[in-house]
Amino acid sequence: MDAFRTRLLVSAAIIGMIFAGFAGLWGYLYFGGSSPRAYSPENLLRLHVLAHSNSPEDQRLKLEVRDAVLRETGRLFNGVETLDEARAILEENIDHLERTARLTLAQAGHGHQTVTAQLGTFTFPPRRYGRLALAAGEYQSLQVIIGEGRGRNWWCVLFPPLCLLDEGVEVEPEPQGEQITYKWRWKTWEQVGPILTPWGQKLLAASRQGLSSLLLGVSPRFSRR
Repeated sequence: MDAFRTRLLVSAAIIGMIFAGFAGLWGYLYFGGSSPRAYSPENLLRLHVLAHSNSPEDQRLKLEVRDAVLRETGRLFNGVETLDEARAILEENIDHLERTARLTLAQAGHGHQTVTAQLGTFTFPPRRYGRLALAAGEYQSLQVIIGEGRGRNWWCVLFPPLCLLDEGVEVEPEPQGEQITYKWRWKTWEQVGPILTPWGQKLLAASRQGLSSLLLGVSPRFSRR
């Protein structure tokens, strides 16, 4: 009886601590840690790529130009720490970036297509994607216009480099349709589980599953456009 009572008390204490930690983590993630970070026109540069039209081919070319420009800006921004530095680099290399876009079109068999790269201030609607929040307004942007620029456009935050947070970024599927799955292991819980009472073990398992779902639920996500 004493042994059972001891296990019962230990179970209650451990489960209580687990739920307290669970509640604290939930509160942090949903009220503090996951609140969208605000960016304003004064602290970022955007990239805006406009397709010639909405035809599948023109949309494909838009993405090829996007990739080429991002590769070049990634190289140019290596080691850059301030917005002023990034803007100065874009101003110095705007012709180079336009040539990069033009070469990309030529390599894709569309050398006849015009393309213009310009750095300026342009009006954008409000956007909010997960932790990234952008108010409507005029933003400094590197704008790349392909042809007439009347097709669906693509944008991201070029500096600071947040392009991977933008909904326009397409994620390649895993080979043969495989999906990456995550499995959380809780070493401490695995160690204390055997000493708990049966009901304590069930409650522990439920808590573990709930916390794993919470953590996976706030993991970064990508979406397609």
